[in-house]
Amino acid sequence: MSGGNLIIYHTNDLHGKLDNRSAKRIINIIADQPGLLLDAGDAVSAGNLGVRPGGERILRLMTELGYTAMAMGNREFHPLPCLMKRKISAAGFPVLCANLREHRGEEICRSSLVVEQEGRRIGLIGVCRDMLAGTPGARLSPFKFIPPAEAVMREMVHLRGQVDSFILLSHLGLREDIAMAEQVAGLGLIIGGHSHDAPAEGLISGETLIVQAGCRAAYLGVVRFDGRRWRSRLEKII
Repeated sequence: MSGGNLIIYHTNDLHGKLDNRSAKRIINIIADQPGLLLDAGDAVSAGNLGVRPGGERILRLMTELGYTAMAMGNREFHPLPCLMKRKISAAGFPVLCANLREHRGEEICRSSLVVEQEGRRIGLIGVCRDMLAGTPGARLSPFKFIPPAEAVMREMVHLRGQVDSFILLSHLGLREDIAMAEQVAGLGLIIGGHSHDAPAEGLISGETLIVQAGCRAAYLGVVRFDGRRWRSRLEKII
């Protein structure tokens, strides 16, 4: 990509802990320099098999803040489609998971999203850990997980020619994100989650910058692309 500055703001593993005060802090940071606001999964407060009867307040708050998209995390997933729909129903933005397949063809999560920012078209792709392997749900659930790297490469082929660059929203963990960057060429940025890491300036693997923003709304990640390279920092929000 070339041109002026592109700014990406990101969170991960909020676990329902984003409150009004931290939301105002995010608003103040973004107000100075608008950009895309993204999340790498595990935003909700319910556990892997839990479902909040009244819905997830944090998803409504994230919608009000203007999140563009999030990756599905293990907390957002449920082996029963009707309950998974309920868990993420308050999200007024796409929940992405390219490596999730639903046998009956019902699309609860999108695989990817194309957005335009600062004159650039960006392909956002989401992936999550396999939440069925080795569990009774593997036999009972209509869902199936395929290998994340395979799913990402398939989606990149599908979007090639439509976008200028790719950003991966990954709920796999830092070690897996490093492996992903080694396996998949063409990923400029991986915004990660699950392992609750907070590398202040991110990590470089080949041509890919890998970032995370800790957990429980401690930080807002800020990534800037200056036309040549990505640079990352963390802003404390609590």
